[in-house]
Amino acid sequence: MGDKKLDSTLREFLRQGNTVISNLVLKNYKKLGMTDTEFILYLQLNSYLQKGETFPELENIAKSLQISVNDVYTQLHNLIEKKILKIETIVNQQGQKTDSYSFDFLYQKLDSLIDEEKKELLNVSAEKDRQKIFNAFQVEFGRDLSPIELEMINGWIEEDKYKTDLILLALREAVLSQAYNLKYIDRILLSWEKQGIRSKVDVENLKKAREKRKENINTISDNNKNKENKPKIPLTKWLD
Repeated sequence: MGDKKLDSTLREFLRQGNTVISNLVLKNYKKLGMTDTEFILYLQLNSYLQKGETFPELENIAKSLQISVNDVYTQLHNLIEKKILKIETIVNQQGQKTDSYSFDFLYQKLDSLIDEEKKELLNVSAEKDRQKIFNAFQVEFGRDLSPIELEMINGWIEEDKYKTDLILLALREAVLSQAYNLKYIDRILLSWEKQGIRSKVDVENLKKAREKRKENINTISDNNKNKENKPKIPLTKWLD
């Protein structure tokens, strides 16, 4: 008897189907402005929409939630006011009009929220990179940076759009040359920019190219020296 009841329940479970909910909505419904009660109503409406019922009876939803129809109307109105839900009028090919609930506003708000979060992450990352540059300069210079120096570095970051690695590489080049001033570093960055160098990889390729040219020059120089050091054979010897 128990097994039959279990089989019946399982069949009913499968017959009712499942409602698919985006994890993005689940994780962010509070940020989107929904209360817990409004979110439950969203789930209820979404379950009907996924079954093809675009304008379900609110009495059925009220029964599922065990609240009054007036309470459902109130929550529904709140979702509309918050630009999360809208009611659309759809006209079919026969010219018949039907109302339909739509959560397009919700997904638009979700898209904007994701964009804002991405921008926030980028801003946090950019601020970390900025602080990394400031700290590196202060360590190498052995002092705090002046307001003018801070402004100049900010110009490299915000106006010239130099990457963090590129600025730090220019700093290292200046330190190796014992030139502890920003004007020297600025000339390095300008020189690299004229050569189309915008990244750490570009700098490494430039160094490799320079080393290759030096090797070629040294090879040519050594060959010329070897030629100069060879004993000269008098022409008369060959004639004799």
